Amino acid sequence: MSELLDDLPTRPAPTWGWRFPIKVLVLAVLGPALVVQLMLPASNETNGAPAAAPELPDVWALALPLALSYAALVGIVSALARLKFGRPLRALPGFGRAAPRTHVTGALAGLALYGVNVAFTAVVDVGIERTELFHAVSSTVDLAVLALPVVVLAPLFEEILFRGLFFGALAKHGERAAIVGSALVFAAVHLLTYAEAPLALVPVFVVGLANGVLRARTGSIDPGITSHAVFNALGLLSWALQLSHGG
Repeated sequence: MSELLDDLPTRPAPTWGWRFPIKVLVLAVLGPALVVQLMLPASNETNGAPAAAPELPDVWALALPLALSYAALVGIVSALARLKFGRPLRALPGFGRAAPRTHVTGALAGLALYGVNVAFTAVVDVGIERTELFHAVSSTVDLAVLALPVVVLAPLFEEILFRGLFFGALAKHGERAAIVGSALVFAAVHLLTYAEAPLALVPVFVVGLANGVLRARTGSIDPGITSHAVFNALGLLSWALQLSHGG
């Protein structure tokens, strides 16, 4: 894989500051969380008696609002970028289309990263619990519904934010600072998901580092989107296999 990376083209680093990515990060944290929380069933208490445990939410009630949130965030970032820079997002350094062969490298990276994740969790008990989103999954149809937000829209938006905007904000401090710094922010945001299992952030940080290297070597977030999408898709596939075996 290193030989493939050595032969990839490079592009100029972006030069914007911190305000823009931080504003987008706030939207990214609050937006989907608020929408999904509103869709969760509320527990009620009547006549002083404790309410029965609420049923797990239907996957459609979670996945579709999440998909809409990510799609809206991508649109908002694109609109803000045009207002701030006077150009579409794709015209900015770091967001241009990468050569098709870089997606092969991205796919191989996603496969390797998922292997690292499986190996790490096999050796280290990270104490991770499935989120409500995965508890709601009961069939392969549910997994197909999850594919849009998890495999397509989440990688797209997160790579725009972390390997695009935050990488660009850190690029003035050097390539290494941009790679490591954007990976740290990426992992820190996922602490909201893995608050009770912080060791699960180790593979997340590794994913951030690898996608940061792809961003640095190609000058585009595109291979990182492919890597991220393959990583998430393999996670869904693993869950599908567990379901098929009664896991």
